[in-house]
Amino acid sequence: MERLNPNDIESMSVLKDASAAIYGSRAANGVILITTKRGKSGKPTLSYTFNQGWAQPTVIPKLTDAVEYGILRNELAVYENSLPPGQWKAAYDALISTGTYTRPDNNAVINSPTGFFPDDMQKYRDGSDPWGHPNTNWFDATFKKWSPQRATMFNFRGSENVKYLGSWVTRTRMRIIKILLQAISSTT
Repeated sequence: MERLNPNDIESMSVLKDASAAIYGSRAANGVILITTKRGKSGKPTLSYTFNQGWAQPTVIPKLTDAVEYGILRNELAVYENSLPPGQWKAAYDALISTGTYTRPDNNAVINSPTGFFPDDMQKYRDGSDPWGHPNTNWFDATFKKWSPQRATMFNFRGSENVKYLGSWVTRTRMRIIKILLQAISSTT
């Protein structure tokens, strides 16, 4: 039904219960009958319809960037190591500034997660090492803001001597995802 041109439909009927029984056991929940138009005698006619629209993602999640993720990983390192709540702030501040925290009660050392030491965090912030410390927004890199959609329909029918009906429909839906190979080749 998705491929059926709406301009070609003459009528639709829904059969339920006993009236659908002639269509077999697969029609137990009902049958939809679609009757298409037929050619008529008379002057030949040609009709043309063009529709243009745009599609865009309805919900784009707010994702963290590399800096926010690093801050969250350092915060998680504080909570993972069974520190008493009184040491949380001091441990977090030490991880952010030096990358290590030594517990005063038992001298255990807690380190920032690999890749999220203070010098790593600075590289994420300033973009000085894009290959080793990338900060890529993958939604912006892979999705377009919108994409066009088009539909074109032609209908032609009838002449004095011959009854006929023809229909031609084209639908174009451009992809919402960018072609990554083009993005990669344009940066090299």
